[in-house]
Amino acid sequence: MDCKPKILLCWNYGRIVWTRIFEKMNDEFEFVYLSFIFPQDEKEVFTSQQRIYWSNYKNADQILKEVKPDKVVFMGIDSPFTILLNTSCKIYKIPTFFLQHGIFHPYKAYLQEELLEKKTSLQNT
Repeated sequence: MDCKPKILLCWNYGRIVWTRIFEKMNDEFEFVYLSFIFPQDEKEVFTSQQRIYWSNYKNADQILKEVKPDKVVFMGIDSPFTILLNTSCKIYKIPTFFLQHGIFHPYKAYLQEELLEKKTSLQNT
C-alpha cells in the first residue's frame, strides 16, 4: 500500500524549471497537477505525474472529493478557478500553500521598495 502524501499542484507544468523540484520528490509524494481547463490547452508537458483538467469537474468540491489531496500548492491564486479551489480547501480544512515562482515586478522596483522600507523604519525609531 502506497502511503505517500498526496499533493494537488495547481501548477503549470509546461516549463521544466517549474516542475524540476517536484519531479525530484516523486518518490516521497504523489503529485497531481491541475493547470489547464482542457487537455488541448497543453503546449508542453514536463511531468511524469498525473494531470487533471478543470473541465472534468463540476466544481472545486468535486475536485477535492475525488483527488483527496493532503495539501494543495498554488502557483497563483488569481483566477476564478483557483480562488474557488482555495476557498473550498479552507472549508474542508485542507492546508494550502502559495509558492511565488518568480518576481512580479522589475528588480529596480524591489530595490526602491526596500529603500523606502528602510527609510520608514528609521523614521519610526
